[in-house]
Amino acid sequence: MMNRIYTNEKTCPLCHKNKAMFTLSIEGEKIQVCPTCYQIVKIESDRRKTKNIVNDPKYTLDRIYQMLSDSVIEQNHAMQQIALTIYKHIQQKELIRTNALIVGPTGSGKTEVARQVEKYCGKDYPVLIEDISAYTPAGYKGNDLSEMVQHAYDISDSNKEKAERAIIFLDEFDKIIEIDTENGLNFLMQKSLLKFIEGRKIPVTKRDGQVEYIDTSHMLFICLGAFPELIKNRECSKIPLGFTETRDHMKSISVFQELKNDGMISELLARFRAIVQLNKLSPKSLYNIVIAKKDMWQEYHSLFYEQGKNLTITKETLQNACYDAYKNGTGVRGVHQELEMILSKALFVDGQKIEV
Repeated sequence: MMNRIYTNEKTCPLCHKNKAMFTLSIEGEKIQVCPTCYQIVKIESDRRKTKNIVNDPKYTLDRIYQMLSDSVIEQNHAMQQIALTIYKHIQQKELIRTNALIVGPTGSGKTEVARQVEKYCGKDYPVLIEDISAYTPAGYKGNDLSEMVQHAYDISDSNKEKAERAIIFLDEFDKIIEIDTENGLNFLMQKSLLKFIEGRKIPVTKRDGQVEYIDTSHMLFICLGAFPELIKNRECSKIPLGFTETRDHMKSISVFQELKNDGMISELLARFRAIVQLNKLSPKSLYNIVIAKKDMWQEYHSLFYEQGKNLTITKETLQNACYDAYKNGTGVRGVHQELEMILSKALFVDGQKIEV
């Protein structure tokens, strides 16, 4: 534990040169040291903590994949790609960061991936889930990207090394790659984001009001987007992201070219080494996912129990809700919406035993 105090009475016992202005707790014994030695000891302490986190068995590749696949089911290959991206970042194995772009229709599990990573890694690494469309380019009125770095620093307990290993999810990413028709803000926003991904030293404010600089070059950026036109084109041509084999030859179907055509600048696109596609969930997949959500069912049953009613939801009702959500392209969220409409009416039906 390190606390700052002010005193002019003692000389630092570590360097024997400067005045002692800080107090350190080392193996239970408190000593007063100078600012220079304080920073040296703090950096070493942070380094040891990071090493312990890296060696934590919860951060093996298998454990990370299991965590993701338990929550986002029937997307196994995508979860393998994301797990590898997270694992390499935590283990600091990548010479070049594997920033990722996750493409998938509404309700396919993009946000759930971010939530589960935050829940699983959040105690050891700052995990941010931000709506990138809420930010504006530098010099424009609105939220600047530097505020995101300040947030990462704050939730890292002002630990510089920890903040610089942040995992940042940028939702609604497809909104900033749409081709500009008027003011060019999307183009400028992509340029601003590119600088952060490439690596910039961003000033942040410490608790004592002093300024410290955070290097963004080691942060992991994972962008999430629905990209409806891209998904539509792929579904119509039955072409997955990547390569496809024809009778005549092996032909590269470049998702990179499609994204460029949609308005994404080449320099930013090149920073994403992993492009992950989440598939549209079938009615059967939606049914299996919803059945597995025990917390949701407990919430529904508790609500009816509070009104003195016992609720029974038939398999047919749930299957119909899943089919409607699939037809409307709303995914798991759509199933919830369908059930909410049904159950809100059922709450006002007379009787103790309610079956829908």
